[in-house]
Amino acid sequence: QHTWIISDLEKARQNRKKVPWLVIVGHRPMYCSSRLFDKRCLSEAPKYRTFLEDVFLKFQVDVYLCGHNHQYERSYPVYQGESMKSYVRPNSTVYIVNGAAGSIEPIDPTFLKDSLVSWRAAHGSGFRTGFMVMKPARRTLDFVYVESGTGEVVDRFTLIK
Repeated sequence: QHTWIISDLEKARQNRKKVPWLVIVGHRPMYCSSRLFDKRCLSEAPKYRTFLEDVFLKFQVDVYLCGHNHQYERSYPVYQGESMKSYVRPNSTVYIVNGAAGSIEPIDPTFLKDSLVSWRAAHGSGFRTGFMVMKPARRTLDFVYVESGTGEVVDRFTLIK
C-alpha cells in the first residue's frame, strides 16, 4: 500500500497545474482528540502518522479526510503536531474527521481539552449527525460542515493557494 500511495501521489503531483487540490480520503484518523475513543487518538493515530505524514508533506497534500470516529473535528494545517494557524498558502495538511454522517451508535461528543491539542481548529458538539460540503475552485477550497437535523452551519473554512 505504501508503494501504491507514493506512486499515485507522484502522478497527482504531475497533474497539479490542472487539478490544484490534493485531497486524500482514508478511514482512520491521523489527528483526533476523542476522549471516548482515546486509544484511537493517542495510540493508533500517531502510528499512522509515522507512515504517512512525511509523505503528505513531500507531495503537498492539502487535506486528509476520514471517518472512523463518529464525530466532526478539523485541524489547522499541521505537521508533526505543530500547527500553522492560517489557511492561506499552508505548508502542511489539514486533517478532518467527519464520521458523524449517519448512525448515532455512538456519536462521540467528547474531546480532549483545547490546551492539550493546539493543532485542533474546530469540532462538533453533542449527539448530532452532520455532513460536509466541499467546493473547489482554482485558488480556493471551501468547506462547510452542516448539522443534519437543524441545517445549522457548525463549521466553515477556506484553504487559499
